[in-house]
Parts: sequence; structure tokens; C-alpha cells
Amino acid sequence: HPEARSMLRQLARAQVAARYNPFFKSVGMSQAETDKFVEAVVDSIQEHLVMTPLTITPSVILPSEDQLRALLGDERYQQFQDFNQVLPAFSFTNQAGLAAGLAGEPLSTDQKDRLVKVLVQHSAAYQANGPVSLAQVDWSAVMPEAQAVVSPTQWKAVQAAFMRMQLTQETMAASRQPAAQPTLNR
Repeated sequence: HPEARSMLRQLARAQVAARYNPFFKSVGMSQAETDKFVEAVVDSIQEHLVMTPLTITPSVILPSEDQLRALLGDERYQQFQDFNQVLPAFSFTNQAGLAAGLAGEPLSTDQKDRLVKVLVQHSAAYQANGPVSLAQVDWSAVMPEAQAVVSPTQWKAVQAAFMRMQLTQETMAASRQPAAQPTLNR
């Protein structure tokens, strides 16, 4: 249906723009360059949609490496690759930022950037030259540093997101531990 396709395209544009906005700003892309990039990604998403009766899922999200290099140039393409390595940290920080905004004190761009740096510093996967994995972040080290970046009001709003990540990580680690064997006392 054409209206549904149009709505999906609008939604995809908004999501792609929000996801990659920190990258666009960091490399100084013009609005025209940004629009061209967003459209290329949206085209790729729509080309690779897998539809079931209950879901619509893109099977490939980004255009090919050649298309990205043509859009960005070699230097920006490498910067894009580097950005993708830390994208999970940006995504987490943006989600935490929403909570601060709802509490009436949004995170500044500088605060978000500083929080991303804290997450990256404490990501074992990133330190081993891989992408940031939130499951491999040392959340107990992150929390006091993150708290120092934000105001007390902001911390009250974002603390739950940080604690949830730490709890999830601890629960996963505990589930990987072998169960203790009961001992029989005779």
C-alpha cells in the first residue's frame, strides 16, 4: 500500500537521522550531504525488507561499502567505521538522555559526549579493538564517573538505566556459572 510505504520511509528517515546525527556533526557534513546519506540508507532498508504477517524487518541496513565510500569519501568512510565501533555507547547515552529530558533537565551535547567516552574507556571489547559491547562494559567503574558528568537531578533520572545495565550484566554472568551441586550429609 503506497501510504504505508510512505509512512515507513518517513519513520526510517527519522530513525537513521537520529542514529547517525552525532556522526554527521563530528565530521561536519552539510545538510545536503546528510540528506543524501539518509536517503541512501533508507533506500537500502526498503530494498531489503523482510515482511511477515506480524513484523517488518530490514535484512540489510546499510548500503554496500562501495556505495558508502562514494557517498562519504575515503576519510569520512573510515570515520564512519570508527563511529560504528562506538555506536552502542551513543545509543545508550541517548536513551539515558531521554530520561534526563523527561525529568526536566536534558543532557547537553558535551555531557553526552563525555558519557560516551566513559563507556568507551570501560568497554573491554572496544579496548580489544572491537565494537563497544554494553555487555562487556565495567558498569561498576562507569557509574561513579558518569555521576560526576551529570547534575544530581540528571543522575536521579539516568541512574536507573545504568543500574539496569549493571544488573543485566551481573545476571548474565551468574547464569553462566555452573550450578552448585547439593551435598548430602549422612
